[in-house]
Amino acid sequence: MRSKGMFLLIDVLFAISILIYFMFVSQQYIGLSNQMYEDTYYKQLGFDVSVILEKSGSLDNALSTGDTYVLRSFLNTISSNVCAGIEIYSAADLTDSIMSVSKNNCIAESAEQSVFYRTFISEDSIYLSKIRLWHNI
Repeated sequence: MRSKGMFLLIDVLFAISILIYFMFVSQQYIGLSNQMYEDTYYKQLGFDVSVILEKSGSLDNALSTGDTYVLRSFLNTISSNVCAGIEIYSAADLTDSIMSVSKNNCIAESAEQSVFYRTFISEDSIYLSKIRLWHNI
């Protein structure tokens, strides 16, 4: 009778240790997958934003007219938990931006940003757009 109780105790302790191990491992994977998903989401969003703004002619129009309304309106349509900013540089001078636009209601910039660059041609000149995305605080 005593050996059955000892076997049952060892069996229960073994089951509890396996349960704790799987809980620890699953928590590690859940934490990594959220960060990986967020990085992938921001990179894909940055790519999509740059392609849409270039192909629609919004970047070219903003450069030629100096009006940033269309760019800002587009940025404001992005999800409220994502902040965004666009800077446009001339390929001849990549130190000073020609134009800078940010999404409304994004006051603080996060240290962790996803940055996406895209070159485009406007009126026979080459320009670089820098798109920054970060989590709205």
